[in-house]
Amino acid sequence: MKNTKPTLEEFCQIYPELLAQAREYAEGTIVDPEEHDDAVESCVCDFMEGACAAMFYKADLQGRS
Repeated sequence: MKNTKPTLEEFCQIYPELLAQAREYAEGTIVDPEEHDDAVESCVCDFMEGACAAMFYKADLQGRS
């Protein structure tokens, strides 16, 4: 049975420290208070989706060798 890619929510639960680091980075980077909350959430979501895809791709490559 092939492993399936976790959903973003599952990935965030698996790697809470990575989620915290992404949020800390985004909050320190985005300074416009009017857009802050939405921008932080968008940045964190994009980061975690990218991290999930990268880890899944790496695991998939390792499984093929």
